[in-house]
Amino acid sequence: MVSELNAVKTMQTKRQKEVLDFIRSSSKKKGYSPSLEEIQKHFKFASVSTAHFHVSKLKNGGHLEKVENRARALTLPDNDSLVQVQLLGTIAAGKPIEAIAENETIAVPRSKLPRSGDTYALRVSGNSMIDENINDGDVVIIRNQQVAENGQKIVALIDGSETTLKQYYKEKNRVRLQPANPDLKPIFIQPSRLTIQGTVVDVIKSFTSEVPKTLFQESLLDNQKTNQLRRDYPSEKIGLSRLFHADCFEWMDNAAPHSIHAIVTDPPYGVVEFDTDQLKKMKNGSGGVWRVPPSFDGHTRSPLPRFTALNEKERSRIYNFFRKLAEKSGRILQPGGHVFIANNAFIAPLVYRALEDGGLEFRGQTMRLVRTLRGGDRPKNAEEEFTNVCSLPRGCYEPWGIFRSKLPAGMRVQDSLRKFGTGGLRRLPNGNPFEDLIPSERTSQHERKLAGHPSLKPQSFLRKIVYASLPLGKGIILDPFMGSGSTLAAANACGLESIGIEVNSEYFDLAKKAVPKLSLLNDT
Repeated sequence: MVSELNAVKTMQTKRQKEVLDFIRSSSKKKGYSPSLEEIQKHFKFASVSTAHFHVSKLKNGGHLEKVENRARALTLPDNDSLVQVQLLGTIAAGKPIEAIAENETIAVPRSKLPRSGDTYALRVSGNSMIDENINDGDVVIIRNQQVAENGQKIVALIDGSETTLKQYYKEKNRVRLQPANPDLKPIFIQPSRLTIQGTVVDVIKSFTSEVPKTLFQESLLDNQKTNQLRRDYPSEKIGLSRLFHADCFEWMDNAAPHSIHAIVTDPPYGVVEFDTDQLKKMKNGSGGVWRVPPSFDGHTRSPLPRFTALNEKERSRIYNFFRKLAEKSGRILQPGGHVFIANNAFIAPLVYRALEDGGLEFRGQTMRLVRTLRGGDRPKNAEEEFTNVCSLPRGCYEPWGIFRSKLPAGMRVQDSLRKFGTGGLRRLPNGNPFEDLIPSERTSQHERKLAGHPSLKPQSFLRKIVYASLPLGKGIILDPFMGSGSTLAAANACGLESIGIEVNSEYFDLAKKAVPKLSLLNDT
């Protein structure tokens, strides 16, 4: 039998079914699968990224498989047979309402259904079961039965007229119908008033619940409850990502608690170096926080911040900035949600202390093994006098701090995985553990041409990080300092949903162009 909600499946929209049928027919005719460009051309999509979006959804839904290290690497799984399941109507995941009848069916992979018993489907209305990852617009697969055990999710018929979707608990002289939403109260009724019409065996995430609605509009706090001003931020939807032009701290203040599953970001250590006086020093090459590396190999190097030059006041500003980031991150993260944050060796102790003081739990580091331009300098203004001395070792790695939103007292990782889908890190596709040392390289000139951000990280590295950040391969990744969108591009390439926030209008406009291009790059 399929265990309840151990994995989230997806159903096909009409367009996805058409794409899948085209891949089937083309593969049968030619002996190999069509390319993304051929899919785009056949359906006259506006861009290749649209084809990529549909193919990613089909892969995530179990309708396609990817064969590693092969071109045209889409194959149909052996158990790809689909079964039509009757969609009987709409059920409330909120207050009981009269069921709304519908006359349609949905296609579900046979492997996703129980091996025995009658099944049917219901569309969900409301958000009382969100902590069980059942959201408004989803479809639940129901086994038709009249009995249930404590803790099972049931279709409850109350007084023969009103239906609702709740968790079932039989108590001494009553039945408790428990919502999975901390803002809602349970329903207590006499057993004689309740008829069980089935138990939930699976949930199908609907493609019609578009990213902007499910990932942002519904995650904003209720204006009536908080008396906060709700803002409609300029945004752009690209594949599985939603980009917002906003101040990230303000956006995080308006996001619902526990609405994000992981954070992957390269924050602006420009808390100090982008002050007006420091920018002037950088432009005339007069030092300050900025260091202008020497030219070699015929290339002029970009200025880099010299964190060894920070005074106590500036270090205090950085500490306060990252403590504030940790506090806001902890509020919006699911318990057990991980944070991957880029850093550098010299300033990492200060940043890590701020993040811990802000409430996040330190879980180690992963080292991006790459030769940087940091360190190795001779003493400033005494380079000729001390030619055989360097102030700091030359950087050959980039540390990424790994933190976690704290688990509730007494909760184990396995409990967090079951309840929130968080708590651990996803293993590599080959089944090996995620490792804390990742060989990497400097970002290629090709990627820099697509996304000209000064701290752009290579897709080959970021895809490993975003893949690991969601242990069950589902949830929402947030990059509060999006820049040109490389984290979102990596998430799109991995078939994961993400949100990016960028306050700089130039970088926001750049990200809108760069995300679809970066996401289509081949793994290197």
